Amino acid sequence: MDRALVDTTTIRSGVGRPRKTWHLTPRAQSQFPDRHDQLTLEMIISVKEIFGDEGLTQLIEHRSQSSERIYQEKLAVHSTLASKIAALAKIRTDEGYMASYSKEDDGFLFIENHCPICAAAQACQGFCRSELQVFRTLFTPDATVNRTEYILDGARRCAYRIEPTGSPNQ
Repeated sequence: MDRALVDTTTIRSGVGRPRKTWHLTPRAQSQFPDRHDQLTLEMIISVKEIFGDEGLTQLIEHRSQSSERIYQEKLAVHSTLASKIAALAKIRTDEGYMASYSKEDDGFLFIENHCPICAAAQACQGFCRSELQVFRTLFTPDATVNRTEYILDGARRCAYRIEPTGSPNQ
C-alpha cells in the first residue's frame, strides 16, 4: 500500500476489534478527473453571455483589484525591491505558479513556470493583461515591469523583466 495515496484511521468503539477505515489522501485526489478547468470556461462563457463583454471586464477588474490589495498588504513589510520580488515569488508559488526570480545586471527576471489559470487565460486574455497591470502597480515607482515570455504565445513559461527606476527604495 502506498501510504502517500491511502491512509487509515482506527476507530475504537465498544467491545471487539477496532475498526479501520480507509480514505484517500490529498495526493491521491489528484489522480482522479477534475473538471474545474471546464467549469471555469463554462462560467466565463456564461458571464459573457449574460452580462456581455462589459460584465466580463468588470469581473476581471474585480479579481485584479482583490489580488492587488492582498499582494500590497503582503509586500508592505518589505523595504527593498529584491525582498518584494522574493515575497511575490513566494506568494505566487503558493498560488500554484511555481514562481522564481533571479538577479540580473540591469534588474530582475521574475519567472512563472506554471499557469494554474491557463484555461481561463486562453478563453479570455483579459486575465493576463490585468495580471501584468497588477505587477506594474505593485512595483511603481521603484521599478518597471515588462513581460518577456508568454505561455499563450507559445513560450514554456511567463517571464517578466523588472528593472529599477533609480528610486532610493531598491
